[in-house]
Amino acid sequence: MTSSISFIPLDRKYPHLEGYATDIACFLYRNRELVSRYYNLMKVSGRWTVSNGKQKVREWCERNFKRDRGQDIDEFRALLIRFFDLCGSDEEVVKLRGLIPEKLVEFIFRHRFRNSSEVVLETGCEVLVNGNPVRYYLTEQEKKRTVDVGVLERSDPIAEFVEIKCLPLSFQNKDIQYLRILSSVLKGTGIRFGIFLVSLSDADYIRICLDSEKLWEETDKFHLYGNDNLYELMNRTVTAA
Repeated sequence: MTSSISFIPLDRKYPHLEGYATDIACFLYRNRELVSRYYNLMKVSGRWTVSNGKQKVREWCERNFKRDRGQDIDEFRALLIRFFDLCGSDEEVVKLRGLIPEKLVEFIFRHRFRNSSEVVLETGCEVLVNGNPVRYYLTEQEKKRTVDVGVLERSDPIAEFVEIKCLPLSFQNKDIQYLRILSSVLKGTGIRFGIFLVSLSDADYIRICLDSEKLWEETDKFHLYGNDNLYELMNRTVTAA
């Protein structure tokens, strides 16, 4: 019997944040050299809140773009200053921090498959293999049932799954355990697949962070993508399950 993979979108949507996240992701997609600078802002702003973030992001821009000139820099600065204007709560600040790199990865995949009508791409989705949902459950706090991006090329078929964090230290045990279960289930299908961990740091630092949190095992076949190799996803070909 032929195995099947399908996706069900489950993550809560934030319509008022989606447009801005798309705008800044589109900008970073066009200006790859600025992804690392955006990451630098995210590193220092982890504890900024709705109440103080507007002023702090302006101050950061003044310090970090003092000697930069050009239309791209002006657009980048204007986009960054809007970040805290759109958030009505600290919860939304956290959501927006994660949403922007997710949109960036989505842009990359949509560009890669722009000429294909045989590709299914879904975000914030549950993965069903032969109709059965893939889930990790240990406790109510330690559970996971979605991937950030799922891609299926139906004609081959080839499947790709992406877990995305703005900062690499944000990867949690439940993320890795879920992906290990997903990998184990997929190995029994004969479908070629790839599983990717993406962050806005460089790829080597992702591995360092995973090792420091004891989240990486030598048997893990996950591929790491950061600001130094992220755009290689546009040309990647999965060669084996």
